[in-house]
Amino acid sequence: MILSFWGKGGVGKTTCSASLATYLASNGDETLLISSDPSPSLFDIFGFPRRPGGIYRVSGLERLDVIELDEAVVLEMWKERFGSEVFEVVSSFFPVD
Repeated sequence: MILSFWGKGGVGKTTCSASLATYLASNGDETLLISSDPSPSLFDIFGFPRRPGGIYRVSGLERLDVIELDEAVVLEMWKERFGSEVFEVVSSFFPVD
């Protein structure tokens, strides 16, 4: 199962996703929570040091891992996945970098 939370800033996407991930992991589901928020706060919720890119296991929840990707990592992944030509076209219409 893959779930994604979308919406404008400040509506609670990170809080809801952290809550659902905690629920799923506590009920036995292997859970990976990934955030690519440009204003990250996921690590704050779980009390992790601010070092984006690392995978952290949540204490007390053996089935919950958390990753916070910073903007530079997401941009590089985008370019690798879709190529520079697609990046150039899309970035001329949308703010992707």
